[in-house]
Amino acid sequence: MDILFYKTLHLVGIMGFFASVGGMFAAGSNSAARKPLAMLHGISLLILIVAGFGAVSKGGFSFSNGWVIGKICILVLAVLLLPAAKRRWLAPGVVLMAGLILGAAAAWLALYHPF
Repeated sequence: MDILFYKTLHLVGIMGFFASVGGMFAAGSNSAARKPLAMLHGISLLILIVAGFGAVSKGGFSFSNGWVIGKICILVLAVLLLPAAKRRWLAPGVVLMAGLILGAAAAWLALYHPF
């Protein structure tokens, strides 16, 4: 498959990921709405991982590139956003700002390949 397919799929995963974290705040204590959001979170992260690894492979990059390792670390931190929102480990504003900062850092690494 073409690298553009993997990049598009990666963007779809990003949209689903942020929708699930934001939806968790909007759902509040409504457990009926939280289950589909948690499922969307997991599916989106799976899409992100598969599409990201596919893009790295098709783009001719390797895991010795520092920016690839940085994006994997950002993904690991992003996984923790849903439990932080769900269990109120952090204030909602902190979780939202963390999501924006992680998203901006991931975009910066992907666009500029600084290291």
